[in-house]
Amino acid sequence: MVIEKKNMSFGKRLTKWLGEFVKRGTSAKELAITITTGILLGIIPFFGVNTLLCSFIAIRWKLNLPLIIAVNYFIFPLQIILFIPFLKITTWIFHVSYLLPSYNEILGKLKKDWVTVITDFGYLNLLAVLVWLGLSIITVWFLYKGVYYILNKTIKG
Repeated sequence: MVIEKKNMSFGKRLTKWLGEFVKRGTSAKELAITITTGILLGIIPFFGVNTLLCSFIAIRWKLNLPLIIAVNYFIFPLQIILFIPFLKITTWIFHVSYLLPSYNEILGKLKKDWVTVITDFGYLNLLAVLVWLGLSIITVWFLYKGVYYILNKTIKG
């Protein structure tokens, strides 16, 4: 991997080197699958499992592990932003609005019986993961096609 140093700033050389490193030995299709998987796993409404899931799937499907982890870390702020909407959609779909109390209600319940609060929230979180799974199944094809299109234009152009 030879990168010309003439008339290129350090940032451009680094970007070119990283781009060549990421796509070394992989096609646009493989890169699109890796990026799509990283995005979808990056927004799962269950904190703390993203990196493990990404690592397991990358190893199992022989995807680009550094790329999927990088995408996962890059998309992390979106996971935080989408967490509450996932919970609200979950309460709407499964009619379990009693599991999503207000902040003051949570504090009151925590003082009385904290185990029930954790159990209820765990159940709500599990249902939110099911909602995420359903939405992921619907959006995976569109997301993959969009990423593939962008990569194809970038790699060829």
